Amino acid sequence: MEQCGEVMDQNAMTEPIRLLLIFINESDLWRDEPLYEVIVRRMRELGISGATAQKGLAGFGAHLVVSGRSFFTDYNPPVTITIVDTESRLRAVFPEIRSLVREGLVVMLPAELVHVSVRPTSPDGGPA
Repeated sequence: MEQCGEVMDQNAMTEPIRLLLIFINESDLWRDEPLYEVIVRRMRELGISGATAQKGLAGFGAHLVVSGRSFFTDYNPPVTITIVDTESRLRAVFPEIRSLVREGLVVMLPAELVHVSVRPTSPDGGPA
């Protein structure tokens, strides 16, 4: 995990960690950019420990509209963004996430850090 350009020690998180899960659709935009890209990029800019966006195969939410290739011809797959950091850091960035996610679901779950393995990088950010 990287934080502000430095490799983070796995023991650096002394506070219990949390997972923030954001459920949106692939077609959701922030201005003209995919919302999942905007959120992941912004979390990196804010020094959050990690964020990943995953495309789902199918799903439904509050509207009970199923999205996925096998259900409709208009393919708009669900996307889940998983963000990991301490609860205090996630709560600090949550107002920004809330302003970006106009329609979707956001859930915070407890997690346990059991292992982190980080490949050393050179000063230019490439493999060492």
